[in-house]
This record gives sequence, structure tokens and C-alpha cells, in this order.
Amino acid sequence: MAHPGGDGTWPPPDSNGSGHDQHGPRRPEDLIGPDPHGHDHEGRRRTGTVVRFVVLMALAGVATFALFALYYDGRLGADPSGAAGSRTAPCVPAKPLETPNNLDATPSGTDLPTVTPSATDSSSSTPTGTAGVGAAVGQVGGIDLGPPTDIDGQISVSDLTRGYRLHLPATYDGSRPMPLVVLLTGTGGTIDSMESYTGLPEVALARGYAVVTPAQVTPTDGQPSHWTVPGQPGPSDVAFVQSLVTSLEATYCLDPQRVYATGMAAGGGFATYLACQTTMFAAIAPVSGLNLIRKCDGAPEAVLTFHGTSDNSVSYRGVEDQYTVNGLLTNPDTYFNGPIETSVRGWADRDECKSMSSARLQPDVTVLSYTNCRDNSAVVFYSIEGGGDAWPGLGDAAASDSGAIGTGGGVQVEHSTTTIRANDVMLDFFNDHVKTS
Repeated sequence: MAHPGGDGTWPPPDSNGSGHDQHGPRRPEDLIGPDPHGHDHEGRRRTGTVVRFVVLMALAGVATFALFALYYDGRLGADPSGAAGSRTAPCVPAKPLETPNNLDATPSGTDLPTVTPSATDSSSSTPTGTAGVGAAVGQVGGIDLGPPTDIDGQISVSDLTRGYRLHLPATYDGSRPMPLVVLLTGTGGTIDSMESYTGLPEVALARGYAVVTPAQVTPTDGQPSHWTVPGQPGPSDVAFVQSLVTSLEATYCLDPQRVYATGMAAGGGFATYLACQTTMFAAIAPVSGLNLIRKCDGAPEAVLTFHGTSDNSVSYRGVEDQYTVNGLLTNPDTYFNGPIETSVRGWADRDECKSMSSARLQPDVTVLSYTNCRDNSAVVFYSIEGGGDAWPGLGDAAASDSGAIGTGGGVQVEHSTTTIRANDVMLDFFNDHVKTS
């Protein structure tokens, strides 16, 4: 028996042929199974849903793979090896290890430097006093690594030949720009003693950093070697370090946006002075020396510093416009040696920091942090209660002498906290700061 509508279907279609009846559109349950014409609408719908799901999952997989590729290529987020990941364009063409002469990289206003390094493989012939950096051999991501490369070289600036030692990590292949740390010794110190005392090269190399330790000039008047700062006679050490860094960047695949400086005592003061006089550093980390230089003007600079409250060489509380080296009064314009906390606040003002916080890590270590600063800079100060003129993390057995950090007068044992390790803290800090201009 035919139902009203004349075509044998129920409900009857409306008169305009739109497919909707007088009770509204067809319901999904009305379409289950094939229609009278043999069309399975539900089957088509299910097939379409499955196809769309498969396509979406495939696209999601491609997107996930692309994100991981970017991540591990150092273009997104942090590289698994830390600062060793390239954050700037790769070196093209690649800069493999070589021993060039007559480099033409020099900052304006200085004479053309000449660099004559001699590269050695730590596994076969380690130069004297390389602080055991050749031992930094192991695996990264399951890949066997060879030893780092140690390069003892010289550079001529203003007709004066200066020495340095450059360490390149085992991961150096000439294509990925490496961050660089400039390690500055104290008065009377040497490359060998500074690297051995701090142990920084070995730790930095394992984390993908290159390290260069420049040599001071030994005066001809019998005084200990020192850095040239205002009031201290000598060649322009600012021009020397600028020329050295510029030449190394032109020779090896180093990242100019990730150059850092640290030093001990007078070396820390010189690192501070370099930050006042140049724009080459993304951050500095002076140990017992930030307060040796008067407040300076310039662009914001990320600063990490450490200082012991019982430092008898570089006073924590400061002295009144005078400073003594080995008991001898020096020119008051040479080293200011103001109160360290005043110097820290001065750098925070320079960086236009808007937030401050303080935390006691252990009874002997308090950290003061100035954040929310201009140009992503920051100022962080580790105060070591009872700490002496020592590199944090070495323990009470740490000894400083005229060949290590320039205290003079033979060996003297200084208290050094083991709550923190300066090497790890400063490398973490450097990882967080990259020049933007």
C-alpha cells in the first residue's frame, strides 16, 4: 500500500523537491543502510571520517617531526648540549682547524694584529699547563668524541707580541658557531696557573664552550705582571683583548653574539673594565673583582659576580678610594675597591632593573638577584659568608699564590664554599644571555 506522497517513501518529500519534508530534514537514523536507490549514505560518511582522521594524524606527525628537527638543530629552544647549539647562522664556508698567519680582523683604531697559533691534539702532545683539558673525552648523544684542541698562539698588537691559549671543544667541526669565554688571570698570574687553579677550561669544554686565556705583559721594572687599567701604566690591554677576540672570530667558527668574560681578583676587575669600555660581551662573571672598577656608563650588561665576606685581598666592604697590592698602596684611580654591594646596585641601576629578590641557599651563601632589566640583562650577586679570595666551589684546600690569581707572597690557603660551584653557575648564566645587537 502506497503511503501519501506518491513515491513510496515516508515521510513524503515536500513539494519543492529540497529533500526536506513537512516535519523537517531527514534524521540520521532515517539514512541507515542503503536507500531505495542502493546508496549507502552512512557508509560513505564513515569512510570520509576515517580518511579525515588519517590525514590529520599524518599532518600532526609531520609537524611534530619538524618541531623536533628545529629543536635539535638549535633553532628552537635550548640545544641538548647547552650553549654549544648554534643560535646564529652557521659558518659558511666552514672554518676547520687551521694555523693561519696575518689575520686581517681588527677593531677600529688599533693596528692590524698578526696571529700565529700552533695547534696541538691533546691526545698526542699536550702543551705544558693545559689544566687537564685533554681529559674531557666521552660521549654526547651516543657519539664518541675525541679530545679537545689546545692552541698556544701569539698575536701582535701595536708592535707588541702577546701570548694566549685557546681551547676548542671536541665537538668543534668548523660549521656550528661556538660560544667563547675569555678567562683573565689576576696580577702576577699565568695562563698555566689560572687554568689549573679554576678548572674552568675543562668544565666549559665539556659543555661546548671554547675558552681563551690571554697572557699579561710582564713589566721590565721587576713588578708582577698585570692588566693595564686607568692609573696603571702599560700597553692598551683593551685593544689587545679586542683584537684577540676579533681575530679568533675571523679564524674559527665562534659566535660573536656569545662572547663572555670572567676573571679572579684583578682579572675580575679587568673583565669589569672591558665591559665598561667595549660592547663585545654578552655577559661577564667577575670573581672578587667587580668592585675594583668605578661605576661606568654604557649599554646594559648582564653581570654575575661572587665575593667572600672575609676577602682580605679585595675587601668586601671596600676601602676609601685606595687599594693595596701585596701591602703596597697603589694609585687610588687604578682600583676603586668600593663596597661590593654598592657596586652591584650600581650595575643594576645601569641595567635599569625593576625587580630585586634575595634568597639564602645555605648558611654560607646568599644570592641577590636584580631582574626585569633592560635588553634582557640581569645582575646576580653571590655573597659567600666567611669566604676568602678564592674561586667558589674549590673547598678549603684551595690555595692561591702569585702564580694563580696574583695574591703574591707564596701560598696561602683561602676558604672557598662548596655550596655552589662558580664554573657551573657562570656557565648556566652565560647560557641565558645572548647579545641582541
